Amino acid sequence: YGKYRPRFYTLGDSSQGLDTLSRELLVRWSREMFAQLPFIPAAIRALAEFSIGDSYLPIYTGKNKKWWAVAERWLLDEWMPNCCTRGNNFDFQTCLNLESQLMDVDGDYLLVFGEEEGLPKFQIIQNNRIGAQTADNSVILDGPYKGLILSDGVYYTAQGKPMAYNIKNAGNLVNNLAKNTPDLIVSSKDSTLIFDPKYIDKCRGIPSIGSAILQALS
Repeated sequence: YGKYRPRFYTLGDSSQGLDTLSRELLVRWSREMFAQLPFIPAAIRALAEFSIGDSYLPIYTGKNKKWWAVAERWLLDEWMPNCCTRGNNFDFQTCLNLESQLMDVDGDYLLVFGEEEGLPKFQIIQNNRIGAQTADNSVILDGPYKGLILSDGVYYTAQGKPMAYNIKNAGNLVNNLAKNTPDLIVSSKDSTLIFDPKYIDKCRGIPSIGSAILQALS
């Protein structure tokens, strides 16, 4: 990125005030701070643990106790240990903790819903994989998303509603060093971008520690 510094000009649309390059730099430096400054991951992980804990374990308030006994066992023994496409090291509680950390460090992530081996599953797509090799605010001229606006990896209607997301090198989610595979466009019907909205016209997340980075550079 050379000597480029991220900036946020508040006058004008947020997609211009905080453009793709500036947002990517904030994420890059936020990740570096998380990796190199011990007090930052300690605080973020403590917050994640406090937020999640065991509060998302299944609870049933109905009267059919026999049905619940079977359903609870299925949830705890079958689905929750195998809910994520990355395998049983990433059980439900672990994913919730990691997702909480992603909100603070990356600002957003894509949650894709599907089915595998007869179980409903989700896939977590990291922030850096949501993007496209096109200029921001490009109008799609043909194909199923004709007329939509592609900005920072998200396909929007003219009113700003997300309709689809572009996943870079979707056939290889392990690394970018192996043979590249085509991008994948995922409909918003089958996925959702998780982020904490901070501006009405900005539909990508901003790292929670991003403002500290901007302040340090000013």
